[in-house]
Amino acid sequence: MTLITLIDNIPLYSSVEEAETWGSQYGLQGYHTHNYVAVTGYMGGESHAEIMQAMQGGIVNFLTPDQLAQGNFIVTPAEVNAYNSILPELQGPTQNQTVPQPTTPQETQPAETLTATTIQNKNQQPKTQQVSRTAPRARY
Repeated sequence: MTLITLIDNIPLYSSVEEAETWGSQYGLQGYHTHNYVAVTGYMGGESHAEIMQAMQGGIVNFLTPDQLAQGNFIVTPAEVNAYNSILPELQGPTQNQTVPQPTTPQETQPAETLTATTIQNKNQQPKTQQVSRTAPRARY
């Protein structure tokens, strides 16, 4: 089970269960699908418009620590702030932790070409070579 990407700051998951769990935070039921890079993903709520409206009202049902451990459900800055505001209630007064920042797959960056100059010893002319570097691919 994986967070595929965000569409309009709404998570797209690889499983129906994750989508419905995320949506339950906003009082939503059901799910709908989106295609992203030839992969079908699942989003909580019966429609995209329903989610957008529900998110404006904020989280109404906080997930339990056990539910949070099952996936990546705190993905927007508003969700991070909301969970940080109730964190002592979730974890007890003796622990001082913050909710981890969301991690979403990033698009692959285009290759960039660098010029490297190397001098092997002081009597030789500098050698210049072109080096191509490509950003690492996103893992889903």
